[in-house]
Amino acid sequence: MSHIHGKAFSCTFSITTCDIKSTNATQPIWKTATTPFADKISVLNDWLHDCELRHDKCKPAVGQMPKRLVDVGRLGGAPPRVVMSRDLKKQSTSPIKYTTLSYCWEGANFCTKKENVTLHKQGLDYEHLPRTLQDAINVTRQLNIAYIWIDALCIVQDDPAEWEVESSRMRDFYSGSSLTIAASDAADGYAGCFPANFDDDAGLEPPGIFFTTSNIRDEGEFIVRFQVGDIRALTNKIVLNSRGWVLQEMVLSNRIVHCMKSGLYWQCRCASQTETGLKFDGSAFNDISIAALPHGAQMGTETNEIWCNWMENYSRRHFTFPADRLPALAGITRYYQDATKDIPILGLWESTFHQDLLWRRNHRDEPTPNPIRNAPSWTWLSCPYDISFDCIYSKSDDKDCEIQRHIKVLELAVKWDSEPLTSGIKSTRLLLDGPVTQFVLDDLRNFHPTLMKNTDRFWPSVCVCLDRQTLRKRIMAWWRRSSYWSLAQVQMRTSA
Repeated sequence: MSHIHGKAFSCTFSITTCDIKSTNATQPIWKTATTPFADKISVLNDWLHDCELRHDKCKPAVGQMPKRLVDVGRLGGAPPRVVMSRDLKKQSTSPIKYTTLSYCWEGANFCTKKENVTLHKQGLDYEHLPRTLQDAINVTRQLNIAYIWIDALCIVQDDPAEWEVESSRMRDFYSGSSLTIAASDAADGYAGCFPANFDDDAGLEPPGIFFTTSNIRDEGEFIVRFQVGDIRALTNKIVLNSRGWVLQEMVLSNRIVHCMKSGLYWQCRCASQTETGLKFDGSAFNDISIAALPHGAQMGTETNEIWCNWMENYSRRHFTFPADRLPALAGITRYYQDATKDIPILGLWESTFHQDLLWRRNHRDEPTPNPIRNAPSWTWLSCPYDISFDCIYSKSDDKDCEIQRHIKVLELAVKWDSEPLTSGIKSTRLLLDGPVTQFVLDDLRNFHPTLMKNTDRFWPSVCVCLDRQTLRKRIMAWWRRSSYWSLAQVQMRTSA
């Protein structure tokens, strides 16, 4: 325990030994050029082998297989080809081992369609695949894994029915994968998983502080490496984390290797490691913004806060197709539902519905049309901007504010065009029971700036009094324009 200027902090470290020939033992203490591909594969193989042997929490989950996989073939031998998973199951009684790819698809138009699906089963033209897909296939080969799942190749992209079904199973695909290969610094499908190979500024960044000494009990010379802060912050600003679909890919994957300009970065349920030899015990840190749910999680404050942080993070992400905001949430929704046994309500949850309504938008401009058709205004999915739940989980220590539950969900009905969670919303019906009251704000000076309007009087009111009344539809217009949830699409009644 140390004290600096009256502040106390603790520093925990471990001393480990390694073989003198290992990559960790030979890392330089200055910035170097990016390591050769063969060295990267050697490090990655070590990480994967160690995780498979020692980390029970990181084992691939047993679930539905993707409809198709890519057989990566052999270098100089059979070319990669698309195969049907059902055929693989007939040929083997053992679980099918495969990797998954997480990448930015923008700019890469090579994909499987109805017109070429038969051709892709015969073989893929490897040389004409986008560079990112080539690299992912090559990494999978070098790890001696026979198959990889790549959405562009394994889903028939012009078959809406298949796309909805396969998109709804993302939870199984990524949690069942042996490894997710993340092209973290690639802005599009043609940049490759290793853009550092073509970037003069790229290379291995060593830890920030070094200390050398010698003749410690005549044991020779030692180099001690330090890293200030959590190495998981390395992925905070990567290009990949701006993409909407990637949040659930990161949360659902048990093992991820980030291919970054600064080198490889390993992340699994139990540990984080860098190519420069740094290793952090995953249990020592809790990055709640993209954290997995605790093992054996139950519905409660901790799990709900994790969900709210996910959604704040999710709302800031970019979608090539804005309408994907709903289906790209399906996998993470099912993951949370299975863990907590709660009931999803379009981005909110039945057991915490009273506080999940307290979202607000951060964008102050006039809203643009919502790309999710028929999304009710009380869900944050109706808001095309980034949102916040800071009314619930404020960073300040406000002991005077306590959110209590006084409502009950009597009826919830969401009708989908076809596949739940991934198709369009046909209609919604929500019936609540609980006390409400009417109020009018006359003074806006201390009101939240997001709600400010050029008026001397806040009208109309937003709630009804305790006896049963019918809400006037016109009173909800202001709330819709401000992208707050409104009661216009919710029937409310109080107990007699």
